[in-house]
Amino acid sequence: MLDLDISQDFFFVSHPRMFPLTPCVLVRYPVIYAGTSWWDQCTGSSAAFASTNPLWLADWSSVIGPLPAGWSYPTFWQYADSGPHPGDQDLFNGDEAGLQKMALG
Repeated sequence: MLDLDISQDFFFVSHPRMFPLTPCVLVRYPVIYAGTSWWDQCTGSSAAFASTNPLWLADWSSVIGPLPAGWSYPTFWQYADSGPHPGDQDLFNGDEAGLQKMALG
């Protein structure tokens, strides 16, 4: 997973070796974890990764808000930082077979 967070240094995020992501030694493209406001602010609302990288949306709310440019749905949704389960509260957009495929490649 590529975790892009508002608290990270913008220089690192915009470093030329980070973008564009390429699968040169990767078996598959990484999941991008980001919130929409961070994405808009730090990538200029780029839609460049939506066709290849699954989205793990950080959106702490009761309903999914606007998505980053290019994505029509999140693969994962982090809807809270605490709750009935230990740690963050996340949902996978699919069934168990889809989750296994995501995890195992």
